[in-house]
Amino acid sequence: MIRTIFPGGSIPFYDPEQEPLVLSNELIALLLAQPYGPDLIGLYCFYYHSAKLQDSKKIKCINSYVCKKLNWGRNKFLERKRALLALKLIENITIKEEGKRFPTHYIKLNFISSVSHVKNQQHVKNQHGYINKRINNNSFIKKINNKKKILTSSKKTTKERNELYLPFVIQLSEIIQTKKDIKHTTRQINAWANAFRLLVEENKIRRSRIKKALDWYAAHIGDPYVPEIESGSSFRAKFIRLEEAIQRQTKPIITTNTFKEYNMKHSPKYRKPDLIL
Repeated sequence: MIRTIFPGGSIPFYDPEQEPLVLSNELIALLLAQPYGPDLIGLYCFYYHSAKLQDSKKIKCINSYVCKKLNWGRNKFLERKRALLALKLIENITIKEEGKRFPTHYIKLNFISSVSHVKNQQHVKNQHGYINKRINNNSFIKKINNKKKILTSSKKTTKERNELYLPFVIQLSEIIQTKKDIKHTTRQINAWANAFRLLVEENKIRRSRIKKALDWYAAHIGDPYVPEIESGSSFRAKFIRLEEAIQRQTKPIITTNTFKEYNMKHSPKYRKPDLIL
């Protein structure tokens, strides 16, 4: 903070634009308890900083400007903004001013600046197992929990992640059917997709490696020394063996004529047999 002095005087005073941004412990604890807590703190501080510059709790701050300043994508910004709206830390305000054709949109900031503003605190355990101070207000806590359900529901479930690997499953099924007269059920397909997902997420196998292995197996199924794969789980279990078979097939064979050339240069000489009378 920079202290300035009145012209011609010696009385120091604080410049409002140089004042620090003050966030209470209760506010920080509340934001950190949410998914993407650090992002929420960053967005709230940006609005807080804009309010300082505009000297008002109602600020003009369009979405595109915030995205540019924070270097965020539109979807990420809107999700974080909805979280602050659900927590009642900001509000959207539209005002129709005289002489203007279109209404003006503002962002209003609500502050939790000190312990005196928060009464009847209690410890509430959130779904992640962390204990944070919350306001003892059932309606407010209910809104927070509802918003957390919305944010967590945006994460993809296991079933949705398995669907990303269905192209691999279908390709493996078609490869197996070229050698064996069998039809795979929907239940088997779903189980195979889960095996492919575990191969990527837990075993850290890149999808490009899986695609390369499937393409090679399609051309060499049934060949000698090629692992026999009949399901998604066996593909996961025998993946390393399958890659070893690919390496053996693609490894160049080095041949040399050294032995042959040596025999030609050093042909053996035999003693003629004795003449037997």
